[in-house]
Amino acid sequence: MKKFIVIVALLLLATATFAQSSLYDLKFNDSVTATLARLKAKGFVESSKGDAYYTYKGAKDPELPTIDIFLSQDRASVISWKLSYDLKGKPDLAQFILSSLEALHNAASVIDDYDYDYIWYFPNNKALYVDYYEGDSLVLDYATGNWDDDDYYYYYDDY
Repeated sequence: MKKFIVIVALLLLATATFAQSSLYDLKFNDSVTATLARLKAKGFVESSKGDAYYTYKGAKDPELPTIDIFLSQDRASVISWKLSYDLKGKPDLAQFILSSLEALHNAASVIDDYDYDYIWYFPNNKALYVDYYEGDSLVLDYATGNWDDDDYYYYYDDY
């Protein structure tokens, strides 16, 4: 029985480690139904939808972002999502979000990249790309990506 409990505990730890989640409890490969239910419970409302995406906005809370959720081909799971924060008139919001991301995902893998301001790489070819437009907006794009496939040729003197 003790071995069974240890094995279950290790499986839960491994699942927690590789089931990368983000702000608002969004997760890669999570079911669409569960994801949309969690967003509604957090105060988001659907503003539009298409064949392979949903867009949610914060109904009454201006600090909540617009969230675009992109679905798998079979429309059963979440493959990526983008959070867009409006920073106009909210000078401290960006720093709060970036601090929250660091607390959630640890330090960024790349800072001040040619294409993005911050990048976090996760297991299983997943990444978070962040664009920060000071005083205007902050865009968090949880998508497919990894260090090897991103173009870093401009860092080398040989090019």
